[in-house]
Amino acid sequence: MYRYREILDDRYDPSVDDNEALSLTYKYGYADMVELLMTDDRVDASMENNFILIRAIKANNKAVASVLIKNEKVNNVITFGQQSSYDNLMNR
Repeated sequence: MYRYREILDDRYDPSVDDNEALSLTYKYGYADMVELLMTDDRVDASMENNFILIRAIKANNKAVASVLIKNEKVNNVITFGQQSSYDNLMNR
């Protein structure tokens, strides 16, 4: 994860284009990069009713779903259905 840290500075806003960086990193399964992006307060993984978490669950991506569910922004707005889907994924 150290090698990615240099992109998170004041010159780069990882939340541009509706959090596109987060959308791409989850899509390709880069859990370590998702975790790093989540350290930036400008990134909002709970956008669109936890869309990224839902997509990670549907893609059976346990690593990314685990990173997202631990995030305060996601966890504060998670629905019962999303929590149930996450629990089912982790128990497979």
